[in-house]
Amino acid sequence: VRNEKDNKCFLWSVLAALYPASENPQRVSNYKEHEFKFNNALKGIEFPVKIQDIEKFENRVKNCSINVYHHDERYNICPLKITKEESH
Repeated sequence: VRNEKDNKCFLWSVLAALYPASENPQRVSNYKEHEFKFNNALKGIEFPVKIQDIEKFENRVKNCSINVYHHDERYNICPLKITKEESH
């Protein structure tokens, strides 16, 4: 999701995974209708979400597993956070 207007990249990514857009999945506008569905799960978690806060979110949302990756200067994909309990 392409997001340059706020620090909610984590939220938009979660919503994009749960509510896939049929067209232009990179647009935040596709996920605005779901923006407040995780208010309780995000209580006490500030944006931008820190890696160490992702586990709090996972624990508050049933069947939620989040892995975070980044790429280095050579575009090698590297894990930053791998979930402890995988959900399907």
